[in-house]
Amino acid sequence: KVLKYIIENYSNLSKKDIQDINQRIASTPGKEWKKGFNVTFDAKIDDELGNTTQMPFTVTLKGDNHFPEWNYSKSYEPKAGILEGTDQWQSFLNEVYSWRDYSFGSWVGAWYAVGSKTRNAFGYSTGYRAETYNVTENTMTTVEESILDMDFSIREIKKVHRSIETKDLSSGIVGARYEETREVLEYKSRINKNGDIEYLPAVVEGTRYNFNADNEIESTSDFRSYTIYDDKGREEYALYVETQKDAQGNITGNKIYGYSIAGYDPATGLTPIAYGSNIEMSDIAGDFLRMTRYGDIAWRLLQDKDAYSRISQGAENTLEIIIAVALSVAKLVVDEGYDYEVAKINAISTLLVSNATQDTLTTQGALY
Repeated sequence: KVLKYIIENYSNLSKKDIQDINQRIASTPGKEWKKGFNVTFDAKIDDELGNTTQMPFTVTLKGDNHFPEWNYSKSYEPKAGILEGTDQWQSFLNEVYSWRDYSFGSWVGAWYAVGSKTRNAFGYSTGYRAETYNVTENTMTTVEESILDMDFSIREIKKVHRSIETKDLSSGIVGARYEETREVLEYKSRINKNGDIEYLPAVVEGTRYNFNADNEIESTSDFRSYTIYDDKGREEYALYVETQKDAQGNITGNKIYGYSIAGYDPATGLTPIAYGSNIEMSDIAGDFLRMTRYGDIAWRLLQDKDAYSRISQGAENTLEIIIAVALSVAKLVVDEGYDYEVAKINAISTLLVSNATQDTLTTQGALY
């Protein structure tokens, strides 16, 4: 009753938003006098690039264990696009409603209680069901996620299993439907503008389950991704290793490729709009373990400051060349048994002389 009174009398929300929140409160089971709540109106969050996310409301209803039962919020997130009929970029606000239910199914009252980076007490739910309604795009994304493992040394999620479905509400067409298990093998830390430690997933491994029209698994993909971030926490380089299998578990193909981000939209600085060439390694065979050996060697090269220095001194398009060198070194080490340092010098020398990829690499073009 107190929460409803605050929402109805101390907010500038629309009648529809107030009714929606009150309906969610009323439909929550349990004894009201045992519950607690947090409510925030008209919050603003600024990122490191000067973009502001506006949040007209955030409402959290807590159960008798003091942890949230659900969270519901509305936000206007900064996005960018080209103004129709021109080549001018403009910034706009993407209207989004987000609902996250922590009391769904087996996750009732199931929380990891751990120390926080900034507070003495904090909690991670072991699972939740979320719905994100993008008003601007008229899409609904539904996620169910179970947290399987935590890295308590840095207080970050380590392993999850999730199912994801995105639907176009105007047509009813499901644009994406899959399940996946993801495990973060390596985090990279950075200090954000507020001086807080932020952990970004650098190496992630998992399996994706793809479904057919009859909701049956028709294929799986074992993958490992590698990401290098810039000083603002944006993706700068990416490597991707994948082994594809049919429904029976037979390998149908392997894929290894890398790309760099060469530019972001000028309106918000968030969305990548210019990519280096997609460099893909061809003629690869073997199981997923072999694919990750390629990936790990290429990842080592991408983090090699000596290699970056050598390449930047001899090539104008460093962002593209370093990806090609990384994959070339991986092939020399894994396929031909080269020592890493020898392979590095060999690949850099060869690629800088020709300033193009060799037979083992192919340039696929810009990623638009």
